[in-house]
Amino acid sequence: MNKIRTIFLTLMLAVVATAFRNDNVVTIFMIGDSTMANKDTSGGKQERGWGMMLQECFDENIRVDNHAVNGRSSLSFINEGRWDKVLEKMRPGDYVVIQFGHNDEKQSLITQQAVLGF
Repeated sequence: MNKIRTIFLTLMLAVVATAFRNDNVVTIFMIGDSTMANKDTSGGKQERGWGMMLQECFDENIRVDNHAVNGRSSLSFINEGRWDKVLEKMRPGDYVVIQFGHNDEKQSLITQQAVLGF
C-alpha cells in the first residue's frame, strides 16, 4: 500500500508540475528556399542557410522552426502542402518569416502566380 501511495504522489506531483510550465514560447516559422534552409553539415560540409543560425540569436522563450527547403518557389511550397503544415502549428503571437526570390523568377511561375492572385 505504501508503494502505491508513493507512485500516486509521484504522478500527482508530475501533473501539478506540468500544469505550471511556461507555455509562452513564441515560435518564428521560417518558409523559403535554399538561402535559409537547413543544410547537411555531416563530413565537414560548410554550406549553411541563414535560418540554421537564427536560433542562436534568441533565448529559450523564442523557438525557430525552419521549414525552408532547397529549390522551392512560393508556389511549389504551397502546392506541396508545406504551408498547410506551418498553418496547423501556428498559434496567436507566433511569427512567419518568408523568403522566396530566385526560384520565383521563372516566367512560368510568374504566370501561374498571377493567375492564382499571388
